[in-house]
Parts: sequence; structure tokens; C-alpha cells
Amino acid sequence: MGIYVMYFSYKYFFVLRRISNNSKYTTAKIIDYKRVEWNYKEPIISFETKEGIKIDSKPAFYFATDLSKIRSYKNKINQPVEIIYNQNNPNEFVIASESKLNYFVLFGITMIGIIFIVFSISALLGYVEVNTN
Repeated sequence: MGIYVMYFSYKYFFVLRRISNNSKYTTAKIIDYKRVEWNYKEPIISFETKEGIKIDSKPAFYFATDLSKIRSYKNKINQPVEIIYNQNNPNEFVIASESKLNYFVLFGITMIGIIFIVFSISALLGYVEVNTN
């Protein structure tokens, strides 16, 4: 489990890093909210790159909270939102106002992965006793 969590963290860390290293800012609009796993809602964002490429997609990384399960987002549809996209791959983009939160969330997920790995190795080496009754 810890290795999977670490893989997830590093995968998205490098996506965010690519966006940061090749960043372009633009104004987009939220065209819809899509329900994803566990009933969370993620925005579908539409924008056009400086080169004229039209993108309608969800952000490369979006942290949905429990509030998004019950909250209505109808008032956010067609509202402008600033995004940061990777100019080399415009499908990799994040909402600009949440870019620092994304790193904070990935840091937390990485710490959880490290805890899982340390606990598993400690259990294998006999430092932690796991009771399976």
C-alpha cells in the first residue's frame, strides 16, 4: 500500500513540476462538474491555449473535499477561472488558485506513504507486532 501511495505522489509531483517549469497562465471557464469516485465533483474546464488549441478537460490534479459531495456548483458554471498549463502539453493544467494547495496535499500523501512503508518494514523485521485476531 505504501509503495502505491508513493508512486501516486511522485507521479503527480512530476506532473505539477512539468506544469511549473513550462507554465503559461490563461483564463478559462468551468463548463461542468463531473461526479467521480466516492461521489466527489471535479470541474470540467474549457480554455484555448496561446497557440489556438482548444481544451475541454478536468485538471491534471484536483483535490476534492467532502464538501464537494453535497455542495451545489451551479453558480460556478461558466465563471472565469485562471489556470496554469504546461505549454508543451496543454492537457496538463491546474487551477492557479489551488496550485500551492496541490503541493501541500501531495506532501501529505507522501508522508502517509512513508508511514505505511516504515510500518510494513517494521512489522516484517519484528519491531511491531501485528495482531490478526
